Amino acid sequence: MESLENVETRQIVGMIGAVVLFLGVFAPVERVGELGGISFVGVWVLPGTLVLLLAAATLGLALWGKMRWLWLTGGLCALMLPATYFLRRAEIVKLGATMPLEWGWIVMGAGVLVILVAAGLHEWEERS
Repeated sequence: MESLENVETRQIVGMIGAVVLFLGVFAPVERVGELGGISFVGVWVLPGTLVLLLAAATLGLALWGKMRWLWLTGGLCALMLPATYFLRRAEIVKLGATMPLEWGWIVMGAGVLVILVAAGLHEWEERS
């Protein structure tokens, strides 16, 4: 791990993205009547755990300056989140139920976007 004064902007951006993604997993993604909001990890345990592991891996990779690997972690999350969203929506429509979306999706999407921006910053700085 690099000393704090040697941490680059792209690393900080990657760490922020990882933390936002991590927090977003615990934010409400659906509202279920009187029960209130349910988090991503509460609805889908396995995908939720995988996203948490990817967020932790992203944080570690950003800390150690391995920015190219953020394309992998961010890309996997960018594929997994919409896939689980559409699978859940299909289940809800099939049951004829209504479950309004909550703000957790926005937080997770923002985290993934920031992770991919950090990876892009690395590529951009390497070419400059």
